[in-house]
Amino acid sequence: MNGHGPYVWSAYGITFSAIFILLILFYFARENFFKQQGSIAKRSMQSAAQNKADAQPSAASSDTHATESSV
Repeated sequence: MNGHGPYVWSAYGITFSAIFILLILFYFARENFFKQQGSIAKRSMQSAAQNKADAQPSAASSDTHATESSV
């Protein structure tokens, strides 16, 4: 390599180190993304269930309205 060996091998080392670091960062970012999406979906389902429960009148309140209207 006519004396350029240390430069070439250090360039390879830096390049492969950078690629490895990027792959590790990608893995953790991907994992974090799926955790966030799971918690958002869970919150959304809980909110929908709560809204559905709030929208349905209870049996006691519907009986009260029926009695009042017949009087």
